Amino acid sequence: MSYRPYPAISWDPLNPDVIADPFPIYKKLRTESPIFWHEGMNAWVLTRYADCKSMLHHSEIYARDKRRIGIDIPPDHMQIQFQDPPESRELRRILMHSLVEMDLPTITQECAHDLLIMALEYSDSAQLDLMNDIAKPIALELTEHIMGVKEIEFDYHAQVFSGLSRGMDRNLESRREQDGKKAGRQLADAMSKWYLEATGNGLLARVKEATKSLELPVPYVQNTLSAVFNAAYTDLFAATGSVILTLMQHPEAVSGIQRISTESELRLAANEFIRFISPAQGISRFAVTETKLGGFTIERGEQVVALLASANRDPEQFDEPDQLVLNRDPNAHLGFGYGPHTCAGAELARIWIVAVLNMYRAGEFHLVQTSTEHYQRTATLRCLESLPVAVRLGTN
Repeated sequence: MSYRPYPAISWDPLNPDVIADPFPIYKKLRTESPIFWHEGMNAWVLTRYADCKSMLHHSEIYARDKRRIGIDIPPDHMQIQFQDPPESRELRRILMHSLVEMDLPTITQECAHDLLIMALEYSDSAQLDLMNDIAKPIALELTEHIMGVKEIEFDYHAQVFSGLSRGMDRNLESRREQDGKKAGRQLADAMSKWYLEATGNGLLARVKEATKSLELPVPYVQNTLSAVFNAAYTDLFAATGSVILTLMQHPEAVSGIQRISTESELRLAANEFIRFISPAQGISRFAVTETKLGGFTIERGEQVVALLASANRDPEQFDEPDQLVLNRDPNAHLGFGYGPHTCAGAELARIWIVAVLNMYRAGEFHLVQTSTEHYQRTATLRCLESLPVAVRLGTN
């Protein structure tokens, strides 16, 4: 076994204080322990931008597909997020083509209008919880619309989302693996029914039609669509809360958004919000062969975690990394990963953030935080659980 360096400072990813603001400890880790071994994760951890991007770029060395290190994946569990190129290429092409054909900007703008209407309905209320009263129903509505799924029972989906989010941290607490597996089965069962009934112009129907002539196993297609469904909802829900909280905490950013005059400038701003908030904190791979990184030997089969949120605040890559710079360009952040395994909901999340910022640009209302925000206790996904706010009409 190779020498394993341990971090110079104590880091518990599930500590509520760390979840609430992980960036100070990320800064210390980048400085004092840029590459280290974490016992809880049973993995090497990378904190610098260059190392994280290199890991994600070199799929010939760092695998997402566990079969490449000798771990079997049952055929009925397979989906494209478990594969490496070129095996995943055909279904990914179909997914991306189907999404492009759906005109996501128009769909998201319609849902943004619904969000605006919901917010204005609360203008006479003393307080609401942005995450539960607005972000959850809007994220679910938009996900249903895109996937072509009829109305999902709200509480049922909340349980599935919670289980899948906890399951991402299965190495940090033993119970979380079972939570994730149970939620995965629930979503898979629902997807089988939705896929069978899929008609119309939603993503399920489009993919179902496009794969008819291909010899792709149906469970493989359905599992992939389950992953897309969860990624879309997760990115929309997490981004809504994080973007709005950031705007409330940075009133100068609201003023900056309201001065924006072009769509290209708005897209730059949305891209900067993704870098700044980094809802996906990390992503993992497995070393296919023994390799060297930062002077350390990583053995075949060992897990490597790229801390994307730390990489996105690396001063070696970004000037003033802890500042929200709305016109930052270039901005090659790793907010949704990088390369062939870029998050399936990434483009949707970008378009949705543009739509949310557009509402602030219009200045019809603004939100005021009325009490302390709370984050769900998950490490891989940093996502607000509650955000008490009041709605005020007009600009600040």
